[in-house]
Amino acid sequence: MTDREHQRATALDLAGAAPKYADLSPEKALTDAEELFTLWNWVIQRDTPRVGEFLPHLDTESGAEEWRKASLRIGVRFVLALDRAESLIESPGYRGWTPYLSSNFHDTSHAAGNVDSAVERRLLSEYLNGRWNCRMIEVLGSAGAGIAEDSYDLFIYWSIQHIAEVSTATNQIEHLRLGAVMNAHLGRRARHSSDKRDKKNFELRDAFFGSVVHTRDLHRLASRSDAVVARYGEKQVEVRLEQQLSLLFQSLGFYVAGTSRAERRVDLICIAPAHGGAPFSMLVEAKSSKGKYALPTKDSRALAEYVDHASALTTVPPLKVVLIVGPEPSGTIEEKLRMLEGGISIPVRYCEAGLLGSLRDALTGPVQPSLFLKHILGSSPVVDRSAILQICSADSNQRKLHTDFVRGLLGVITQAPPSPRSPGAASS
Repeated sequence: MTDREHQRATALDLAGAAPKYADLSPEKALTDAEELFTLWNWVIQRDTPRVGEFLPHLDTESGAEEWRKASLRIGVRFVLALDRAESLIESPGYRGWTPYLSSNFHDTSHAAGNVDSAVERRLLSEYLNGRWNCRMIEVLGSAGAGIAEDSYDLFIYWSIQHIAEVSTATNQIEHLRLGAVMNAHLGRRARHSSDKRDKKNFELRDAFFGSVVHTRDLHRLASRSDAVVARYGEKQVEVRLEQQLSLLFQSLGFYVAGTSRAERRVDLICIAPAHGGAPFSMLVEAKSSKGKYALPTKDSRALAEYVDHASALTTVPPLKVVLIVGPEPSGTIEEKLRMLEGGISIPVRYCEAGLLGSLRDALTGPVQPSLFLKHILGSSPVVDRSAILQICSADSNQRKLHTDFVRGLLGVITQAPPSPRSPGAASS
């Protein structure tokens, strides 16, 4: 043992109580983890000459129980220290010591012919494998994201399983306790990594698929579920909802223009092109709320002011409807919608965001805007599922008519006799 190794080893005060690593700085915990890692490997290898200098009660005459107790004591401290130090090890640009190099776990050795030593080395190896794979799922996401062929959480489960199996192999209480501590910490680390993995999956999804409508997110965004708030942040949930609604209405066949966030009183202006009907405009207001939405007075007043302004514009088609999209509506909203509609002389409808998502899922492509408008206006102030089903049914019937017409036309063409050769045409 070098003087430096001896100094660092004895500084750990292994005879005393373990420090509260949660109270230590990551830097101090990292120093302890490195020292404990070196010491633990010596104990695992039953290296008496090295170990004896700082644990004098361990020597060639010591019984197997004393070695197991020493391994348990140092191993538990190592788990605690590494848990505290890992944020530093994973920080960008870190180039210091790490236990995750291959030589530090796959290539560690045990005392030949010593079952206890082999068990302890395997526990160390599986624990470090498990923690390393926790980091991998944070970086790579799930297999479904397309970067990795296998989800690394599978390897975490294997590590937990192997630790449980190996720790019971010798029926020794020290190994059982060490395995229990390892799996408890590995389980907590895996839960934390799963949260990060899920966030990474959404980042990869958006990066790979670009601007697409995620219909299942609409309800969560409108109701500000804990999951989407954690994913996008409090201030970005409403922005995300507006973006998704813009993409949805574009996919339905509308031209969509957003308004300036600093000056606007409404979120989206949707313009129906002159395809199969007269062009028209629709104002869409996105609302996100943790509870039921009740159309407060300030929102009603702001919409009325914007409609008054928009109705005077001559650069857009006539305004036909104001559509508010949000979470589940309150029981009083229908009467408020009727009052607002009477005040602005423009139909006002409220639709749950989730219903629009189900409409997009049910349709195979764009919908004729005039058909959408007809059934929205034909519904009650709070659009229900029956109106969505009517739009789907009408769109399906319309597509069937077009399909039958095209098939009939193709049938006529294929059955028509070939046209006669024109007089004077050159023979082949």
